[in-house]
Amino acid sequence: MTERARYIFTVKEFEGGQPWIYMEPFDTVLSPLAHGFIGFDLAEGTTLEQAHELATLLNSKLIRTSYTDLTKD
Repeated sequence: MTERARYIFTVKEFEGGQPWIYMEPFDTVLSPLAHGFIGFDLAEGTTLEQAHELATLLNSKLIRTSYTDLTKD
């Protein structure tokens, strides 16, 4: 069984100012993420502007996120 949901990539910052990207649910939540989230740590030295550019690119090119449970038919 495969689930699909739309997620938005949003830039966040750690306390020290290092940006990271948060995968935020847009409409529905994939079942394995019902009680958590996925975040992407960016390479050291990535600027806030670069992080926003990356999030914009991801939002424009990734339509949906999918999860397939291989234990179910």
